[in-house]
Amino acid sequence: MAAKLEATKKWIGVPDYTMVFNNMRIDLGAFDDDSIKKESRVMNRQFDINFPNWIHGQLYSDLLEDTTTILDTGTVSRPFKHLNTVGMYSSAWTDFPKKYKFISYQLNVFDS
Repeated sequence: MAAKLEATKKWIGVPDYTMVFNNMRIDLGAFDDDSIKKESRVMNRQFDINFPNWIHGQLYSDLLEDTTTILDTGTVSRPFKHLNTVGMYSSAWTDFPKKYKFISYQLNVFDS
């Protein structure tokens, strides 16, 4: 099995993990529809194939309740979602080929 693992590592070469995603963020200097900014982001991680890793991500669903006293329009509620990448950690899955990984992405979903 060691030969198969080494052949797989050679086939992979220099690994690079790239993820493109849409994100939303709050702009506290704006009001109403302008208070939620939408943007595309790119996440790129390089890792060592000799040390299995996993990336921890968290997807949040939040609600912005925005109030202004200038116009006296009351409270405006705006839902938004955002992705937070917490970090990259070593994996315990090192038993090739039964339970082994080079890289994985764990996504936890939260609803506020």
